[in-house]
Amino acid sequence: MQHKSYCLQVNRQEEAVYRFIEEFWPNCYESQYSSGYLRVFEDYSLMKGNNIMVCIRVDTSRSEQGELDIEIIAGGARTGLIFDIGMGSEGRRIRKFEKELLSFCREKGINLEILNEG
Repeated sequence: MQHKSYCLQVNRQEEAVYRFIEEFWPNCYESQYSSGYLRVFEDYSLMKGNNIMVCIRVDTSRSEQGELDIEIIAGGARTGLIFDIGMGSEGRRIRKFEKELLSFCREKGINLEILNEG
């Protein structure tokens, strides 16, 4: 399992961030709660022959201060018999999300800081 977290200085663009995340993977499960929402989807890994579970969690508890925290978590790729090392399947999902998030933030003038990863 791998994860990466970001802090975005959204400058009243929370709705644009929500639309970006919604469009990143439109067919998924979404759960909303008082201080954010969680989007969960499966992505098939041809190399691993299984589905990777990907979760995107958005924490809106600091939106009054103009900040959103986003965390992406990918797991389930390490179940193969031959390639049990993971072969980067989880990391590829995170890198794809990050590449699109960085592009979106540049376009919208949103500052982004990486909080942690692992």
